[in-house]
Amino acid sequence: MIKVFLSVPMRGRKKENVEYTVNRIKAITSQILFDQDEIEFVYTKMLNDDLGSNITDKERIVYLSDSIKRMADCDYIVVLDGLYYEFRGCNVEHMIANNYGINVIHLNSEWVIKEDELQEIHRKINNCECEGTCSR
Repeated sequence: MIKVFLSVPMRGRKKENVEYTVNRIKAITSQILFDQDEIEFVYTKMLNDDLGSNITDKERIVYLSDSIKRMADCDYIVVLDGLYYEFRGCNVEHMIANNYGINVIHLNSEWVIKEDELQEIHRKINNCECEGTCSR
């Protein structure tokens, strides 16, 4: 059996959107690693419905430390291209995986996040007030 850590952007996202992303990552990763008999997916679950502004940076460190502990036993980590570097926790998880020899699977964020939410994330990241599709 192999263990795969899912580096999932959570800050400011609704629980149902995170769950959708997790399920999409699992499905795609299972296809990529089709030759494995068993895959255990590991990730830090949200404790409440929204990890927006209602959580302090110190609490975020607790979540991140839990993620790092879970990641330490994994054979792979899945990160979302185009987003992992914009979310501090995902960026740290990616850096640790690279520095400590955990295999990294890069997935296109468009494959696992609904288009309307992805556009909203890009608007927030880029401080953009554009209508429709964000071109930044």
